[in-house]
Amino acid sequence: TIARWDRDQETEVEWLKRVDSYRDNLRAAISYAVPETAAEIAVALGDAFVVQGRTDEGISIYRALEPALPLSHPLRPALLYFWALLEQAHDDTDTAERLLQESLTLCEAQGDQSMMRRVLGNLGLNARNRGDMPGARQYLLRSLEIGIGSRAPTLIRLGVLEHDLDNLEAARAFLQEAVALERADNDAIGLAIALGKLGYVERDAGQLVLAETLWREALQICREVGYTRERGYYALALSGIIASSEEARQLLQEVRAAFESIGDSEGLARVNARSDAHT
Repeated sequence: TIARWDRDQETEVEWLKRVDSYRDNLRAAISYAVPETAAEIAVALGDAFVVQGRTDEGISIYRALEPALPLSHPLRPALLYFWALLEQAHDDTDTAERLLQESLTLCEAQGDQSMMRRVLGNLGLNARNRGDMPGARQYLLRSLEIGIGSRAPTLIRLGVLEHDLDNLEAARAFLQEAVALERADNDAIGLAIALGKLGYVERDAGQLVLAETLWREALQICREVGYTRERGYYALALSGIIASSEEARQLLQEVRAAFESIGDSEGLARVNARSDAHT
């Protein structure tokens, strides 16, 4: 119960703070519990591992627990799904693909439409990361066809895909719908991501004032929920368009600290390049 987020009783911020305060206890529980109970705790913590940048810890836990869950176990699709998210954060698209494909097969066998929508959405993201844009769109459109679960994460990924293809109007439409849905659902993490991705679209459309507004709101949410990786990237983007050189310098310091805390070498390379441009 400590690990599980009760959406009716607490916000994401409250849940993440509670999880963080019990981090050592939860690690011990996973280590000493029987595999099924440990897997239940680990799956409940899936979003926390992603948001807090605890990728190595999460991968280690999921890798250790996976052999103990039979193919028929109802938790196995979710465990593979969250493991894949963490591998995606490490840019290991091959491992992520293997895990997501198995998760999808199990979701179909178990009839779990809600998890299937999430898995298809991340298969779309993985295909996009591998450069397979037609495959990415196919997965994402399949995800949208499922009537259970939130549409917003898939809309965000479609917006990113259209942005990659320089279809700014289509990207804007998908991301604006995602922002509206995430606000209505009070999903702070999803809202931060949607706002941040929309900021990139508006920047490339020449709407710098709007991009700044979007990134400032996204950055504030990321600070509140402790979403380290996204906080770093939105602060980095904001530092590139604001007029104040002093604020830009402070943002770059924040970015560096964020990326160093999660070992994001790509992010550190970007902030180093931006820092050189400011000297």
